Amino acid sequence: MKICNNSIEGGAGTTNGVTGILATLFGVSGLAPNYEISKNKINVKANASTSATYGIRALATGDTVRIHDNLVDNCDAQHTVSNFSALVHDPPDTTSAAYIRNNVVRNNLLSGTGVATMIGGIGTIANLQIRSNQIHNNQMTGSSGTMNCMIAGSGNVQCDSNIVYNNSIPNTSGGTGSTLYGYYNNGSPFTEKVQNNTIYNLTIAGTGTSFSTMTAGIRSIVTSNTSKTISDNLVHGISSIGGLFFPGGVFGIISTAGIDTKIFRNRIYDITNFGEQGHSYGCYVTSGTAISIHNNFVSDIKAPNSYSSIAVIGISMTSPFAFSSVKIYYNSVYLNASGSLHLWLIRFANYIKPDQHYCYT
Repeated sequence: MKICNNSIEGGAGTTNGVTGILATLFGVSGLAPNYEISKNKINVKANASTSATYGIRALATGDTVRIHDNLVDNCDAQHTVSNFSALVHDPPDTTSAAYIRNNVVRNNLLSGTGVATMIGGIGTIANLQIRSNQIHNNQMTGSSGTMNCMIAGSGNVQCDSNIVYNNSIPNTSGGTGSTLYGYYNNGSPFTEKVQNNTIYNLTIAGTGTSFSTMTAGIRSIVTSNTSKTISDNLVHGISSIGGLFFPGGVFGIISTAGIDTKIFRNRIYDITNFGEQGHSYGCYVTSGTAISIHNNFVSDIKAPNSYSSIAVIGISMTSPFAFSSVKIYYNSVYLNASGSLHLWLIRFANYIKPDQHYCYT
C-alpha cells in the first residue's frame, strides 16, 4: 500500500481534530504487509479543537513502514490543551521495521498547552530509523507546553544525520513549566544510537517562573537494560528563561540509566539559562552501569543571572549505582563566566568510589 505524491490542505474553522493522512487499514496485526507514505505535501489547520491534529499519522502496524520525502509545513493547530503531531508512526502492535527519512517539518504552530511532536516513532518498533530529516521554525505559543522535535520509543533505535534548528516556545509564562527537546526518548529500547545530528537554536522564552522548565538538545531516559551510544552530535544555542535542576534546567546532552552508555565526540556549546536560580549543563549523566564519556568538546555554558550554588557545569556524573564503572577522559571543557556563579568543569557526586572511576581532562 502506497500513499504518495498528494497535496493536502484545509481544515480552517473546524472545531474537531484534523488529520492530513491517516493509515489504519491493517489494524493491530503484526503480520501486515509493507506500506509507504512518501512525497506528500501537508498543510492542515484546526480551530479551538479538543481533539488531536496530525499532519501524517501512520497508525497501522506493519512489517516494514517507510515514511520519506514528505513536507509538513505551515500547519496551524489552534488548540487549548490538545496535541499536535506533524509526522508520527505510533502502531498499536509491534512494527518490525520503520524508516522515517528525508522528511521536512517546518513552520508549524501549536497555540495551546498540549504536546507538539514534530517527528516520532512511538510505541514498540523492533527497528526504528530516524534519518536525514529537517525540523525547523516550529513554535508553541501557549502559556506552557511540551515540544518534542524528535521522539523515539522501544526496540532498536537509530537517530542520525538529522538537522533540527530554530524551534521555540516563545511566550511561556506563569508557574507551569515548559519543555523543549531536540531528541527525546522515554521508552525502553534495547539499543539506542543518537549520532551525527545537528541540533541548535532551541529556545524557551517569555516570563515563566517554573523551576521545572527544561530545554535539552538530546535527552535519553531509558531503562537500565539499554545499550546506548550518543556520539558525533553538534549541539549549540540551547536556552531557556529558567529551570532549576532537577526537574528543570538547560542541557546540551542529558542521559539517564542504561547498561552500557557511551558519549563521545560530541561538540556542545552556547548553553544558556537566564533564570535567577537557573542551572546550565553541557553534558549531564545520571545513573547507569557502565558509563564512558570521552573526547567531547564542551564550552560556553552560561547562567548569567543565576545566584544558584551550582549554576554552571561542563560535565556532570551523579548518582550512579554503587558498583558502576565510570570513565571520563580526553574531554576538553572550557568555561568562561563571571558574577556570583559557581563553576564546575567536571563534577562527580554520590556513590562513586576512587577505585571505580578515572578522569583525565
